[in-house]
Amino acid sequence: MAVDVSLNTAEVWRSVVAYQHRKPNPEATWENRATVPYYLDEWEDKVRYDVRGPYTRETPARVQAGRDASELAAQKSSGAADKGKPTRRVVSVTVEKTALTWGECSRRDAAGKWEEV
Repeated sequence: MAVDVSLNTAEVWRSVVAYQHRKPNPEATWENRATVPYYLDEWEDKVRYDVRGPYTRETPARVQAGRDASELAAQKSSGAADKGKPTRRVVSVTVEKTALTWGECSRRDAAGKWEEV
């Protein structure tokens, strides 16, 4: 489906999902995997981002952000000691917009040489 967007007034959207991983248990090894959980009940401080786009309209960006958020939240551990425990949590779901603006970056002088502005 073609979208009629003028390049002079174009706006672009993207979906951004921020999430965190569960902290791994330092005591977990392959030998005790049946009794010791692989993950702790804490979350890492680092926030990771899943960014998709660009989109020419806001609605597809919202749909993709919702899909990504539900997919990340649905990921569960498969270990024997902590089976079914979520491994990721969604911190925020946003849609960002930027406007395309045109600006002069280089100019050709009378002699035909290009110079940066």
